[in-house]
Amino acid sequence: MKFLYGVILIALFLTVMTATLSEARCGPCFTTDPQTQAKCSECCGRKGGVCKGPQCICGIQY
Repeated sequence: MKFLYGVILIALFLTVMTATLSEARCGPCFTTDPQTQAKCSECCGRKGGVCKGPQCICGIQY
């Protein structure tokens, strides 16, 4: 049973790390920079990047 809990914990950890790294590939957003939105969009490959707090979040285009 402990082995199963360990496997689940590792899978959860890897899932969180993958999600974090996929969103963290862009540089930080600074509200004092007038070009922040353009830089965020460029970093996301022109797919609708948005600054949320200190990080740039890339939108998903379907």
